[in-house]
Amino acid sequence: MNPNELRSRFRNLMSTKPREWYRVVNQTAGPTQIHIYDDIGMAGVTARDLIDDLAKINGPVELRLNSGGGEIFDGIAIYNALCARDVAIYIDGIAASAASFIAMAASPGKLFMAKNATMMIHDGMAMAMGNAQELTAMVDILNRESEKIAGIYADRTGKPADYFRNKMQAETWYNAEAALDEGLVDAIFDPRTGQPVVNAKKTPVWNAMGTEESVNGWCWRDGEWVFDPDGDGDDDATPEGDTDHDYFDPDGKQIKPIPPKPTKPPTLQQQPVLVNADVDNTPWDAAKAWHNGTESDDPAAFYKGICAGEKSDGDPATQAHWALPYKYSPSSPPNATGVRNALARLSQTEGLKNESEARSTLEAAMKKVNPDYSAGNAMDPGLLLAALVQALKEGSND
Repeated sequence: MNPNELRSRFRNLMSTKPREWYRVVNQTAGPTQIHIYDDIGMAGVTARDLIDDLAKINGPVELRLNSGGGEIFDGIAIYNALCARDVAIYIDGIAASAASFIAMAASPGKLFMAKNATMMIHDGMAMAMGNAQELTAMVDILNRESEKIAGIYADRTGKPADYFRNKMQAETWYNAEAALDEGLVDAIFDPRTGQPVVNAKKTPVWNAMGTEESVNGWCWRDGEWVFDPDGDGDDDATPEGDTDHDYFDPDGKQIKPIPPKPTKPPTLQQQPVLVNADVDNTPWDAAKAWHNGTESDDPAAFYKGICAGEKSDGDPATQAHWALPYKYSPSSPPNATGVRNALARLSQTEGLKNESEARSTLEAAMKKVNPDYSAGNAMDPGLLLAALVQALKEGSND
C-alpha cells in the first residue's frame, strides 16, 4: 500500500466516529449514484456491504470515485460486481491502487475523469512477517495478484498486460490527459459543467507510437513480427534477441511464457487518440447556457464569459443585456454548434455595442471548430446550415 493509504487507514482506525467509505443515493430520475470517497476494505466497510446494496438497485448506476485504494481482493470483488451492471464511473479526485482498477469496470465509453483528477497504478503491496518460506510465498501471491490487475488494465485498453505490469512496478501516476492517452479513461470532463472537454475517438492508426501494430506484445517491424512487449527495441522471442533477459535468463533458459506469434500480417487497428480539447462537440442547448448564468454567484461576469455580444441597454446581471451565447461556462471550450449559430445570427442581432469585437471573438472560435475556416468565409457547411435554420425560424414567426 502507498503512504497515502497508510495515513488514511491509521486515521480511520483512530477515529471513534461511525463512518462509511461509500454512499448510495437513490435518484427519483436517472441512474442511482454510488459514492466511494474513502478506503476500500480493511478499516472501512467490506466489499460485501457495497455488493449487498448493489443487489437492491435496479437499472443503471453512476459511481463517483475518490479513493486512494485499499484491499486487492475487495477491489476485485467490487470490480467483478460492477462489470455485470450498466455503470458510468466518474473519477472526481483520485483513483489510486485498487480504486484505479475498480474504475476499469465502467461500461464501454462510460469512464470519465475530471480534468484536474489523478490516477495511480502500482504493484500489489502487503505487510508480512514469518520465516523465509512464508515470505517467499507472499512474494508469489503479490506477483500473481499484480499480474491479474495488469490484465484488467489490458482488457480495458487492448494493450498487453506486460506493458501495464512494467508501469505498475514503476508506480505510475497519470493526470487526466495521460490517462486518456493511455486508454485508461474514455473522456475528460469539466467539473464545473459536467460536460466532456476531451474524448477518446477512434481513428485508423498503427499503434500508440504511430509506427507499428502490436498484438499481445508482438510488433510488426520491417515486414516481420518481433516480440517486444515493453517497446525497448529488442526481440524477446529468442535468447539472442532478449538483451534485457525479460523472457530468457543469461544461460538461454526461458523464464516466462511467450504468447503465440500472429500468423497474418497486420491490418489497420482502431486505437484511441487524443482529439482537440479546445472544442466542445456535444449538442448545443442555449437555454442551458442561459440557465447556468442565472445560477452563478456573479451573473454579469458569467454572461460576459459565455456570450460574444453585449447590448447597450439592460442590466449586465440579466440575460437581456447579452446576446450570442456560444459556450456553457466561461471556463469551458466553445461549443461547435453554439459558435455556428451565433455567427449565423450576428448580422441580424440588433442593439449590439460591440459588433466588431463579437465578430472577431466568434471567428476566432470558429477557427478552432474548423481549422480551414477563414474570416468572412461563408462556405463552412455547418455555418450555412445554422444560417438556414435561423432563417426558417424567423420566417415561421412572421
